[in-house]
Amino acid sequence: MWLVFAVGSVIAWSFALVMDSILVKNYEKDPFVLMWVQSCVSIVFLSIAAFFVPFETAWLPWLILTSLIAYCGDIILFAAMDRMDASVINITWAFLAIFLSAVGFIFFGEVGFLSYWHHHVTYFALFLLVAIAALFTPSNAVVKAALDSGEVLITVVFWQLCAREVFSFVFPWTMPSFRRRIKALPAKVDALFYWIAFLVIVAYFLGMYLMAEAFKSGSISLVSVVGNIQPFVVLFMAWCVWKLFPRYAAKELLDGQSVFVKLTCFSIVFSGLALLAFS
Repeated sequence: MWLVFAVGSVIAWSFALVMDSILVKNYEKDPFVLMWVQSCVSIVFLSIAAFFVPFETAWLPWLILTSLIAYCGDIILFAAMDRMDASVINITWAFLAIFLSAVGFIFFGEVGFLSYWHHHVTYFALFLLVAIAALFTPSNAVVKAALDSGEVLITVVFWQLCAREVFSFVFPWTMPSFRRRIKALPAKVDALFYWIAFLVIVAYFLGMYLMAEAFKSGSISLVSVVGNIQPFVVLFMAWCVWKLFPRYAAKELLDGQSVFVKLTCFSIVFSGLALLAFS
């Protein structure tokens, strides 16, 4: 069953990433401003959920801390969207699989090996992708540990999201330059911007829940490897948006040669990570 949840989370996050890429390309490049807008939607959802979710958890400090670390990863992720194609960014999940496989071996007794190749991005881009994966790793590991210790899944997901979204909402208001950009935003965007931001949060929340469900019943290493189908899903979704709504296409080069190179590289990466084996 974990595989169904893992694939579902990949689809949800792929959709969110393509939508975010559309926002970055066509509306606003500042990651703090974009995340602030999305946090407004998130806080509404979380405020409603607070009436139904049990709050008590022994893992609260770790969930908050690692969620704030992951927030830093989100900032770099948005910055990367302005520098490279949406599908290429998903190589991050290959590095995340490597890091989480190491975590699975050291902390959860999972055994595995893997190989990895990729030559499609610059050294700086590669650094960004590794940094994002490194910042996302603690949050994933703590969720797995909390669930293995018997914590209520919905409580774990709630606090993980709450810490990230509240910080994402509050932090920009502490900086005068961010406040000015937030106040100037309504004059720069249309209604579609807010609808896309809403859809991003719905997909993101769904992805977080499904990933937690996958971690609950599956090994962290295998779940992370499944995440490496994400570049293929993102490339397909970006192509669909480009065909249907070319004016609002995500940042993605979709000529024949580029698509062939990407698919070849993604296949090599996925094949290497598919060598991950468990006792």
